[in-house]
Amino acid sequence: MKSIHILYICATQLLLAGCKKVNDSLENRNIYAGRVLIADTINNNTALALPSGGVDVYVYRQNDNYYLYKKTTDARGFFTMDFLKAGENYRITAGATLSDIPFTADTTFLAKEGERTYYLNMIGDSVRLTLYPNTGNNCLLRVDTRDSLGGILPKTEVSIYSSAILFANGNKTYANYSADTDPNGRINFTILTPGKYYILAQKSIDTVKWVSRDSVILSKGKLNSVTMQLRK
Repeated sequence: MKSIHILYICATQLLLAGCKKVNDSLENRNIYAGRVLIADTINNNTALALPSGGVDVYVYRQNDNYYLYKKTTDARGFFTMDFLKAGENYRITAGATLSDIPFTADTTFLAKEGERTYYLNMIGDSVRLTLYPNTGNNCLLRVDTRDSLGGILPKTEVSIYSSAILFANGNKTYANYSADTDPNGRINFTILTPGKYYILAQKSIDTVKWVSRDSVILSKGKLNSVTMQLRK
């Protein structure tokens, strides 16, 4: 009986020691919370950025080409980073495709001891990634077509001209770019050369032709948006 009692005491001590070790390891994991947002690129106002859920986030050691692990943001745009060593820099990237436009973010994060934000409490975030359109050296033009009352106009022919004379002619054969809007009345154009362009949107409804004309100045690496309201 005495030996059984001693065995029970030893087993209890081992169990407590094991629990302490687990708790210590959790305390030392340095769990940081991050958040991914989508910027209001149309108005270029990051204050209007919205949380982005379901985005894959990759965490790298700063100079490594292979990521340590991948996380996916929740509906509020939050994700966690754990097992980061305090005092070291890490590279964090994220990407998503929205309305056929690639959005990306790439930032550096310095893990600091004592500045942990725990995911379960989600009081704040240690690092914030804001997704911007990844246009590279190209210009990106988004055109939305609407009727005279503001309703969506799908399958509207949109033509982009670099020449004002050809634009005035109105023949899409001479357009630099031409395509129809999608069911949401939207079309995106990737344009290689910056400068001034002329936009012609037209659609025939019951033999009646609806038309809108506009112009825009495009810059490299920037998303421009134009809403065109067609009239008879």
